[in-house]
Amino acid sequence: MRSYTLGKKFRLLKSSLTHSTEVHHLDYGSGTGHFIEYTHNKGWISNGYEPDSTALSHSNKSISQLILNNIESISNKNYDVITLFHVLEHVHNLNDTLDLLINQLKPNGVLLLALPNHKSFDAQYYKQHWAGYDVPRHLYHFDRESVNFLAQQHGLKIDKIEPMPFDSFYVSMLSEKYVGHSMTLLRGFLKGLKSNRKATATGEYSSLIYILRK
Repeated sequence: MRSYTLGKKFRLLKSSLTHSTEVHHLDYGSGTGHFIEYTHNKGWISNGYEPDSTALSHSNKSISQLILNNIESISNKNYDVITLFHVLEHVHNLNDTLDLLINQLKPNGVLLLALPNHKSFDAQYYKQHWAGYDVPRHLYHFDRESVNFLAQQHGLKIDKIEPMPFDSFYVSMLSEKYVGHSMTLLRGFLKGLKSNRKATATGEYSSLIYILRK
């Protein structure tokens, strides 16, 4: 599953870039570094930023050398693409962080945001038990309108919006656990499946990827 999703993310980004050679990439909130390892092996010049020492301790030693843990380290670098996979909702200084990252993008550079969507069916179904809220770790809850507003505030435009259909299953299974139901895996799988089916009509998947361009 990880291999499939990493490949899908890479192909989505590759199709959004205006060139394919010497791509400079920053994965902000890179965790254990699986995605920068993937893009690095595909020939990109990749760096990660991860302040969590626990996550860094679990990263591959060769890849950990590509992961920065000091925010100042990413300044004065020109990136073609910057990715934040389920990271922005955790960031305390939202606007300052976005300004910092946008300033590191080359002209026509791409900013990818992957975010939980509180307008999805699974969010509406589980209400306060929806795992996507993840209080208090998640400081913000996004939807298409709020991301569009945020993009306009920072001089960006939304190029495309893509679904993350696997997220509905994981989030629903975790939500079932929070509710206290039995057979959480089965019930969560069925609710995740229903959420995705409804989203084929509404576009409101459990998580969405936003491709924003400078």
